[in-house]
Amino acid sequence: MNIGWIKALRFSEIRYDQWRRSVGALPQEDMDRLRRRERMHRALTFLRAMVRLPISILRGVGHGVAILDEFDRLHFSPLRKVRRGMDCVIDRQTWLVNGHSIRMGDFVKLSAFSTIMAGEKAKVEIGANTIIGPGVVIVAFNHGTEPNGIPMRYQDYKDEESNSIVIGADVWIGANVVVLPGSRIGDGSIIGAGTVLKGTLPPGTLAYGETKDRLRMVPRR
Repeated sequence: MNIGWIKALRFSEIRYDQWRRSVGALPQEDMDRLRRRERMHRALTFLRAMVRLPISILRGVGHGVAILDEFDRLHFSPLRKVRRGMDCVIDRQTWLVNGHSIRMGDFVKLSAFSTIMAGEKAKVEIGANTIIGPGVVIVAFNHGTEPNGIPMRYQDYKDEESNSIVIGADVWIGANVVVLPGSRIGDGSIIGAGTVLKGTLPPGTLAYGETKDRLRMVPRR
């Protein structure tokens, strides 16, 4: 297909010629030619948009369906299986895994961007009136890590009932806390922002730190 006539219209130079016209530097004999080029450029732009519109609509619908399907898989489908008490608040920007293994008491608040990963065997239980801040990760199972020649990504999960996590009632877990498998948090405890927790906290404990060995625990007063 010969498109030399399109190149001859010099569409790429239209903006430059418009600037020349605005400052009076465009020769008079080029004025009419520029107006014709502008009209032709608008017509071709409109035609191209009309041709691409159905494709764009179909592509947009496909992307929308994929996003909704992913959102349902990551949030709504597990959420429908979570056993919840009354008046729980679970923000939409959360990731829930194996919702049938997650149990929440009354008035639990799960903030945005948090993750609860229960296993098929490992459960996650959260007591009434507990507040879970934004960005918290609660994980009750892990990838296998055996040096057996199989990448860790493809090894069977370490999903045991002993890895279940129990969070008591009236607990406040601050932003970006990580609660690791097998942890137990007593009633009325507070976990400081950014803490990595593995182990058992007695009721009424204020805990903050980075690892189990460096974790600081003091009674609340």
